[in-house]
Amino acid sequence: MHTVDQRVELRVDVALRDLDRDLVLDTDDDGLLRWREIRMRMAEIDAFVDRGMKATVRDQNGRRCGPLPNPTPDITRLSDGAYLLLKRQWQCDTSPIALDLRYSLFATTDPTHRGILIDDDRTGLPPRVLL
Repeated sequence: MHTVDQRVELRVDVALRDLDRDLVLDTDDDGLLRWREIRMRMAEIDAFVDRGMKATVRDQNGRRCGPLPNPTPDITRLSDGAYLLLKRQWQCDTSPIALDLRYSLFATTDPTHRGILIDDDRTGLPPRVLL
């Protein structure tokens, strides 16, 4: 998560294997996920992620910041596999000061699943990891 002026951006890396387990993205059942299989289901993936990750951002006046359209997703590779990189953004009227995040992604199929929030305020200080 980071802020630029009055905009807040939250990056969400979701393991493709977890998404495939819950949404069955491998439509031709060949054991490989292709970009076209993911792209065809992006509306469903976005809805699934948004149901499992409820976020509200408030500005210094206590007003809710408005969500912006979701940017184009990307794929990233981490040490344990491929991840779908999603971003969520909000625009505030004044400086953003509060993020309320309710995370329950994959709670029904993997009760031990946890999300990690890295607060990268881009001040030059090391990012803070919040579990």
